[in-house]
Order: sequence, then structure tokens, then C-alpha cells
Amino acid sequence: MKLEWGIESLTIDIQLDQQLDELPSINSQWLPISFAEALAQPTEFPTLERCATPDDRVVVAFDPSSLTKGFSLPCLLGRLATAGVAESQVTIILPKNSPNSSLNLLQGIAGDCQVERHDPKEPNSKVILGGTKDGQQVFLNRKIVEADLLIIISGTKRSNTEESPASLIFPGMACEPITNTTGSEVLRLLGTPYLIVGVEGPSGQSPKWFAGRLEAFRRAKAFRKQFWEFELQQPVNMIVITWPNETETEGFREWARAIFRFVPCLENGGRAVIVSSKKMDDACLKELNASIQTFQNDYEGTSQARGQNMKAFKQWFKALEKCSIFILNSIPLEICEDLQSNKISGLASIQKLALASERILVIQDPDRCAVIPLWKK
Repeated sequence: MKLEWGIESLTIDIQLDQQLDELPSINSQWLPISFAEALAQPTEFPTLERCATPDDRVVVAFDPSSLTKGFSLPCLLGRLATAGVAESQVTIILPKNSPNSSLNLLQGIAGDCQVERHDPKEPNSKVILGGTKDGQQVFLNRKIVEADLLIIISGTKRSNTEESPASLIFPGMACEPITNTTGSEVLRLLGTPYLIVGVEGPSGQSPKWFAGRLEAFRRAKAFRKQFWEFELQQPVNMIVITWPNETETEGFREWARAIFRFVPCLENGGRAVIVSSKKMDDACLKELNASIQTFQNDYEGTSQARGQNMKAFKQWFKALEKCSIFILNSIPLEICEDLQSNKISGLASIQKLALASERILVIQDPDRCAVIPLWKK
């Protein structure tokens, strides 16, 4: 397999008695399905325009992360227009924690559609959906419940997290918190909305979209598991974690989260290697250094950034209890030392570490990948 770092590239060589696994697998071919293709050929269900009538009030529950996954609002509105549904009959609702940037972007392209963010504190926006199996009342956004046609647009998430279409509705569109209830149960109470679900592609490639009802979601979920998840038979001696070149949010918090997620794949005393081409600017380095001092002094930082770093440090140092961490990045040596980690200077060092390891796992996109340690089941 091939690693890249800046202008360097490395194909890891292993001996016959070594094992090297890569996620996503180079044997899994990615064939995207565009948003328009999915709507034109839904999964075992009629097309969207056949599910709507001219008088329908259409509500679109929208996961804002789908804005970056090939979502096409003109395509969606065009299908509804074929059924006689005007833009003014369409309301797009984002979940309560959606960023302002997503709201503003949608408002700029929505035409005559109404675009809003769910506000659970707005007294006129809530209505009782029904009761759960243990008798709790579920309050949801009124427009979601009273829609003639509800469309849910979302991505899929790793199998060890709440699935997106369900979590978008609950807790994303909930008005009052309740316990011991899952998004899937609330979705069943709501009925069967029209689902448009995307599976992210590798290294910035276009997603694979699925449209229809529950069978579309099942297929999206199964495909995501097949492409992005890996069942590991036994612990490895070494993991290599790297990010695609187009990743914008990669930094220390992302490093710590990835290390913490994948360290269960390692045997005790194993090695975790971070390969990151992204250069931290002076502001990020200054903030990270200040957070290190705060953490070392066991003092709760007051700024939001420091608070986020506190969680990252806990994850990082928890991982260090089980493994050694090596960093290939432009980060200063003194910060690596403060992080109790080893700074390496190039991809050749990774080859040396690989030759000393019996079993190696390379994870090329940790934000999307998931590994299931079978020996822990």
C-alpha cells in the first residue's frame, strides 16, 4: 500500500510472514451514485414526484453536513415541481445545533422555500407525536409532525453511533428531552418518511446516494459497512493513521480522537503512527502549547478551545497507557515531547517501524472508517 506525505511517497514493504491490512481496502471499487440518479431510480419505491400531490405541505428535514456530499436542492425542487408542488409549499428545517453558515448557505439557494432552524424553545413549534413503549410522551417540531410529505436528507454514520436519519429527527428535531428512547423508535412513531441517504466517498470522491423508504436506508447502511468498516481478527502491533489531502479540519483534536478510537486495535505496547501533511499555523501552535500548560497544571481552561483540548488530552494520554505514539508532521519537537510522543522526520522511518511489526493496520480516513475488534465481542 502507498502512503503520501508532502512530496514524499512510500509503498510499505512487508515480509512474507507479516500481515498488512488497509482501510478502505484497495480491492473495494467505489462507484458513486449522484443525487439526481438516486431520485430518478429509488430503491424499491416510486419516484418522489409520484409520492406528492399539488396541495401537499412538504417538509424537508435536512442534515447540514449533506451540503458537502453532492446534495442538489434544484434537483429536489424540480422533482416536486413535476408533481405540482410549488417552492412556497416547501419548508426546509435544520436540526437545533446547525451552524449559522449552513443556514445562511441554504437560505441563499432556496428560492421561495422557507428555511429555518429548529428551535425547541419556541412554544408554538412543538406538538405531541405520541408515546414510547415505556409511556413517555415525545414532543417534536410541529411542522415535521404535520407535514403531508416528510423528506429526510442525511448521510450515514459509523455503525457504533446513532444512524443519521433517525438521529436527525430525534434528538435533532425534539422539543423536550426524554431518556431511554432511540431515534429509531421515534422515527417509527412518525411513520415512514421519504429518505434520501448518502454514503461518503473516499478521498473527496462523489458520494453514493440512495432514495426511497426503509429499504433505501438499509442498503445505504449495508453498503457503508461493507466499504468503510473492517473486522479485525486479532490485535495488531502497529497502526498508521493518515488523512485525505482535502481534509480541512485536521488538527490535534482530530489526532487525539482518531488515536483514542483505534487504540483498541493494538496489543499492549504497540505503536500508533500519525501521518499528517497539514501544517499548523502559529495561532494553532500557540493555542495548543497554552492548552498543554493548562492540562499539565490540572486546571480547567476557560476558553472554549481549551475546553475542547482538555477532552483531546484525556483521550491522548489514555491511549499512551497502551501504546507509543509517533508523529510525522511539521509540529515542533518540543510540543511532541510535551505530548510524550516521538517525532519522526519522514516516511522512511515508518518503513523501519513496519519491518519491526508482525501485523500492521493502515487507516487512510479515520473520520469515516470503523474497525470492529472481533476478539472483544
